[in-house]
Amino acid sequence: MAMGGVLVATYRSVLGVFLRRVVFWLVVLVLLVWLTFFGLTLARGTAWPQAAERAVRVTVEYLPRLLRGDLGTAYAAAYGQRRTEVITVLRQVFPRSMVLLLAGLGLAALAGIPLGAWAASRRRAGALTFSLLGLSLPTFFLALVLQLGMIALTQHTGRPWLPVGGFGWDSHLVLPMVVLAVQPLARIARMIYVTVRDTLEADFVRTARAKGIAAHWLWGLHIGKAVMPTVLTTMVVSLRYALSALPVVELYFGWPGLGYSLMRAIARQDDYLSVALVLGLGLALFITDTAASLLVRWLDPRTVQEATGARPQERLSWQERLAAWWLALRDLMPRAPQPMPPLRSESLPRSGQPDESDLRAYRRRTVWKALRHSPMLWIGGMLTLLLLGLYFFGPSLATHNPYATQGLVVENGQLSSPPYPPSPRYLLGTDVLGRDLFSLLVTGARQTLTLVFWAVAARLLIGAFLGLLAALLVDSLLDRALSGLAQVISSFPALIVAMLLILGLGVRQGMWVFVVGLSVVGWGEVFQFVRTEALRLLRRPFVESGIAVGNSELGLSVRYLLPNLLPHLLALTSLEAAAVLLLIGDLGFVGVFLGGGAFAEVFIGSPPYHYSDVPEWASLLSNVRLYARSYPWTAIYPALAFFSAVLAFNLLGEGLRELLPRIGFSVNRLVNRWSVGLVVLLGGLAWWTGGHVGALDTYRAYARHFDVHQAISWTQAIASRPRGIEMPEQEATAQWLADQLEALGLLPAGEAHTYFATVKRDYFEITQVPRFEGAGETWVYRQDFSEVPSLLWNAGQGCGELVVLGMGELTVQEQRYGGLPYAPALADLDLHDKVVLLLHPVPPHLLPYLPRQGTLVVAPDAGVVHQRTTLSAYSPWGREEPMPGAPWFYLTPEAADRLLRHAGLSLQRLQHEEATLGPDEVRLWRTGVEVSGEIVGEVHRKVPVWHVLAYWPGSDETLDERLIVVLAPYDGLRPDVLGVRVPGAVNHASAVGVLLEA
Repeated sequence: MAMGGVLVATYRSVLGVFLRRVVFWLVVLVLLVWLTFFGLTLARGTAWPQAAERAVRVTVEYLPRLLRGDLGTAYAAAYGQRRTEVITVLRQVFPRSMVLLLAGLGLAALAGIPLGAWAASRRRAGALTFSLLGLSLPTFFLALVLQLGMIALTQHTGRPWLPVGGFGWDSHLVLPMVVLAVQPLARIARMIYVTVRDTLEADFVRTARAKGIAAHWLWGLHIGKAVMPTVLTTMVVSLRYALSALPVVELYFGWPGLGYSLMRAIARQDDYLSVALVLGLGLALFITDTAASLLVRWLDPRTVQEATGARPQERLSWQERLAAWWLALRDLMPRAPQPMPPLRSESLPRSGQPDESDLRAYRRRTVWKALRHSPMLWIGGMLTLLLLGLYFFGPSLATHNPYATQGLVVENGQLSSPPYPPSPRYLLGTDVLGRDLFSLLVTGARQTLTLVFWAVAARLLIGAFLGLLAALLVDSLLDRALSGLAQVISSFPALIVAMLLILGLGVRQGMWVFVVGLSVVGWGEVFQFVRTEALRLLRRPFVESGIAVGNSELGLSVRYLLPNLLPHLLALTSLEAAAVLLLIGDLGFVGVFLGGGAFAEVFIGSPPYHYSDVPEWASLLSNVRLYARSYPWTAIYPALAFFSAVLAFNLLGEGLRELLPRIGFSVNRLVNRWSVGLVVLLGGLAWWTGGHVGALDTYRAYARHFDVHQAISWTQAIASRPRGIEMPEQEATAQWLADQLEALGLLPAGEAHTYFATVKRDYFEITQVPRFEGAGETWVYRQDFSEVPSLLWNAGQGCGELVVLGMGELTVQEQRYGGLPYAPALADLDLHDKVVLLLHPVPPHLLPYLPRQGTLVVAPDAGVVHQRTTLSAYSPWGREEPMPGAPWFYLTPEAADRLLRHAGLSLQRLQHEEATLGPDEVRLWRTGVEVSGEIVGEVHRKVPVWHVLAYWPGSDETLDERLIVVLAPYDGLRPDVLGVRVPGAVNHASAVGVLLEA
């Protein structure tokens, strides 16, 4: 009966765990759907409130379809297919990724468990150091090393060994599997080492040995069973890291699985495919996490009830707690009692109690002995000091201008192009643009380490504060909510969530966007650690004494908890810096880095080169998989910089974690005049080097001489002169500008040692007042409507029934081998005899293949129809043909609403209904109203335009290789078809005014 009761209790416990995990993961998966829609909507430029509202609405609409098995249509799956069912894509890619994941984790378990157990049984503490190497290896760096090594081996032996890329259920699996297995292997070996080491010291193992149990039975029946829950838990944690690394591995090796397809879907803003692939990753984690939790409960019944260690206390309201904390602020003690290591008898004097000098001598001996036995701390500390040196003095170490590019070079009669290999001139070679890699790395260290500092600070502040709050309010609603939120966030693949947040907030918005993304995915680990440690401290006698004397929660935190948590937080800071660097590197590899970068076509027919104009480490990794095989130095040195920095922080963190418990730790000894002086010195050094090292100080001196009033005078002078293209006065205006530049001391940089260079330009001039007719009303040019300026030629005539086209967020498909992009959702529409009204502005070049008689666009506001610009005459087809859908007209919102009323519609209602459309959803409203329009004009070809060029020789020899290019347009507009002159074109005039004064 007793055994039966135990089994029933165990079954109920396992069933309860299963149900709770199912409910938990249902919530997680719904949040994943919402977060993906939210991030993709933000990435399109939608404001926060509207993006959140739309994500909720689309999620509510998507979930019933998901239950019916309707996952939508994908447009990013393949170039050759315009539409593919999402479920079809999932059936193809899901098995590929699952096999790769299981193979990698299986290899990690098969190697990591025996390695960790062997190291623990032999007391090989050095295994921890080797595991740190594995944890410090960035995924992309290991993939690069293995790939290049296999290529070198193949070249050396003359026969292929293993494929270095591509898909196949054969040897193609080996390299991706090994790369995916290394970090889980290091993590498993590390956890098994610690668990087996502690288990070997347990009483039941000593008792079993005393009884004479054979070694294989001891390991199989006792030790193996005791460490199995740790193995399962570590496997789940490793799976989470593996899922985060999966996109990097699949992208690098060209393995068409979940991660590879997800990166493409996000890049092409294919919402339904992105959501389905994220759900696939979440489903894989749900299955393994639930299975591991059930096995842990089955193998270890002690986990049925988790002891929280909560201290009994009176339940107070929020108001009462805040009042108690406020009162506690007045009587906080400046010092905190700290546990100190006991003094050994042989270290004390033989007569009497030790005096202060004896204690100081003993402390010095203890610290020195601990330091001598901490090689990880020494190595990590020296590498960290090197990183600090790069942070402060990196720009002054640069041998070349990190912003300057080097193009074609003729040496010894031979023409060569970048990237240039390592040489005495370029120590580490150059990138594809010809920029010196050594200069990029030493200069970019400051930007990268600054991002690491702020991200780690945000993680620690948020996680420590919330963890301490949850521990003080243990078992409260707030504690459960924070713990659940931290668990939910830790369940998401960190790379995917960080990328969605950064792209959603705007990758070009600055460093704060990356700090938010990196801290959101990382605060949960700090929270869980601080909460666990704080709960442990709350059970310590010295804390219970503080409770007994009436300390409030705030008093306990400041006097007892924070001082004893600080040593752990110091070590955690270094480890978190390593984790942040790894994530920054992975983000850079997939093309997400500070500033967002730009694209350049460096080789004809090759993919655009993604680069950053601001030196930063992560940006140097964005093209690794494209150029590493041909130019390995462009990938090795940036990846090696990441590996070295991650290893430095990991070694320093582990060294501190081992050192501080040995020597004891006191906040009073840490916060003194020397430490405060050191912080002030480092802060002052950072401020000074930021403003006085490199070219910034030289540029600042010029900026101080800028006169705003003189710039306004220059602006007024240039604004009063006619500057329209083909106007007779344009040449005179150019001559006036040249005279001013010469008077300022600038030298001519134009043709034949003059200030001028002429170029040929095409433009389109409207020669008749554009016409728009419809609904029997009169529509006035530049009051109700105007032409739409575009990169393409906008001219022609058309007539037909007015049809309103409503669109959700469209997936834009790029065409291979040139050609205009298009929206596949519009590919099947035939409106060849209709005039289309768009409810919001859409770039004309995105709708090239939708046949129609004309296009009307509702302007954002009435002021748009009054704006003027020089019109383009460009036709991408190489023929004298206007763009598709021409003529294009802007309608003011009032004019559009007036036109729609003739069909019983309103602009406000149609725009509201369009806002409810999902991704790639299209809706048409027929009006029955006949409209027509016409734009007539003349194309001018090869019209000469005067450019004014001058240069100012430099005066600082340290900037010999640096060139600042300043561009300012000075052209204006010709009188329009109504004969109206644009008086100043102030935007262009002000640019010239600033240039002349600067």
